[in-house]
Amino acid sequence: MAAVKWVGHAYKIPARSPFHDGEINVNQAAQILGITAGAVYYWLTHDRLAGRKDPSGRWCIPWNPQVEAACREQIGASGHLTPRPGPPAQAQPGEVTFQQAAGRLGVVEHVLYYWIRCRRLSVRKDPSGRWLIPFNPRVEDACRDLDHPP
Repeated sequence: MAAVKWVGHAYKIPARSPFHDGEINVNQAAQILGITAGAVYYWLTHDRLAGRKDPSGRWCIPWNPQVEAACREQIGASGHLTPRPGPPAQAQPGEVTFQQAAGRLGVVEHVLYYWIRCRRLSVRKDPSGRWLIPFNPRVEDACRDLDHPP
């Protein structure tokens, strides 16, 4: 097998593509969605995205507008996946980004995730999928009260 590959390389014979029509690879899916390839691999290995492995072990992902829409729904429902790089957050007056809120409060972002999961802090996702926090003096005071988070 190695000799066949070497002959193909030496004589510049193009290799057959492992992809069928309408299939893309992991890096292409990640680029289209604006997420990491690691997230795509996770979806594939946890049955959240259909795909097949070619004989060399590469993932081939059937791709169409419905698959892309389903992936974007997963991204939108995730608290950890935020499409990137994308446009800047579209904050309304009185809203701050996750990073800004954590910086103002002097806490790590995981504290904010916990407060959101416990429904002690409300958030809104902008069209690009970024979380924005309505932030005013009342919310800030409630966040600083460690015994009674918002």
